[in-house]
Amino acid sequence: HEILIKALEQLYALGALNTEGTLTQSGLKMIQLPIDPSLTKCILSSLKYKCFNQILVIVSMLSVGASIYYDSNDDKNNSNKAHSMFEHSEGDHFALLQIYNEWEETDFSNIGCTENYIHPKAMQKARNIKEQLEFICKNKLGINIEDENLSEENKDINDNIRKAIISGFFFNSACLNKDGIYRTIKNPHVVNIHPTSVLFKENPRYIVYHELVYAI
Repeated sequence: HEILIKALEQLYALGALNTEGTLTQSGLKMIQLPIDPSLTKCILSSLKYKCFNQILVIVSMLSVGASIYYDSNDDKNNSNKAHSMFEHSEGDHFALLQIYNEWEETDFSNIGCTENYIHPKAMQKARNIKEQLEFICKNKLGINIEDENLSEENKDINDNIRKAIISGFFFNSACLNKDGIYRTIKNPHVVNIHPTSVLFKENPRYIVYHELVYAI
């Protein structure tokens, strides 16, 4: 019962359901995409914020699920150094975008992935997801992919990417309190930035996360 109520509450907050529990126009678009509703909301919001192609990449990378990085026990220093090259001051979402864009520039080379200690199969899966989402957006939602991709010249693109992400994950947000502890904004719970995050040592005032990992 609690899980069902929480799911309905989330769909209502995302604008997929109205007060009567009926699908909205936005909700009808969201069910066309075979991904989590929060990720779908990010894609739809990216049209408003003119960052469609960037969000599509980020969503596809997040949808892979498994970590795209791998560490080499025999070459720990080089693998850590390679991963640090993709660190981004804006956070992990932007790091994922940077990794995909640089991989695309190498014509999707598996060699480039291996050299940077990134799983080629995970990257290929992300590419397949992106292509599938592009097909649905173009053929079922009527989005002009070519026009939306021109938005890369937007000088405020990073701000717009953040806005699009927050539109889908505003309930996955936390604030750094005066006691140095992060607490989620909705139903306050103590959380910590994962050690693998590029923001682990940064301690920004606010964070928006894709998932929680429970420590045992």
